[in-house]
Amino acid sequence: MQGKFNSGINDTSCCANLSTIVDSSTCVDYSKFAHYRENRVTLMSRTDRRVIRTRKAIMDAFGELIAVQSIDTISISALARKANIDRKTFYLHYPSINALVNSFIQQHLERVLKVFKRHSYLPIEERLHPMLQEANAMFEENIDVWTHLADNLSTDEMIDIIANTLGPAVVNTGLAKEVDAGQLANVLALARLRYALAGALSLYTFWLKNGCKEPVEAVSKIVEDSARNGIYPLERRV
Repeated sequence: MQGKFNSGINDTSCCANLSTIVDSSTCVDYSKFAHYRENRVTLMSRTDRRVIRTRKAIMDAFGELIAVQSIDTISISALARKANIDRKTFYLHYPSINALVNSFIQQHLERVLKVFKRHSYLPIEERLHPMLQEANAMFEENIDVWTHLADNLSTDEMIDIIANTLGPAVVNTGLAKEVDAGQLANVLALARLRYALAGALSLYTFWLKNGCKEPVEAVSKIVEDSARNGIYPLERRV
């Protein structure tokens, strides 16, 4: 590559400078370069939309299948047929059914994580209520899927997925920092997070497995009242 990029290029010199980045056959003049760039962005946008549509079709198909059968009996062929794709297309997005399950849970947890970050100006114990409200909505919107996940996944598996999604945000916000504790502070923060998650997840799982007879708000109220003392030590002021 010859020369350097000039951040202050003008219309008369742009082709000379841009040709150092894109070959001369591509950058005959600025208008052609702009057209090339626009087409490339449009192509990427279309690709992104196709990916989103395909993954939504896969997730929708997964939701329909898991409502009538257990995870271990769902085949990729059946899932692909339900999503109106072929097996090869499925593998372009997910390496396995387990990866799809993890992705489903993580996508929903991202909603809770956004609430956590949106209320970053609050102490963690005050963030708990809006986070649980979002979790309640998350469960109610896909209650059949979550019920079957509760029946098919162990508590440890669920905690691993949740902790891997929420854990970095908890640690990176400065929670559980102790004087000269170094990496140990992060380990303790994650340990406390897992402790709190185990109790909360057990209550929601109990609710799901028993037919969701009580309002979900009653469950989150128990979680909130019980978890405050477990979550509060996550915040160490130095």
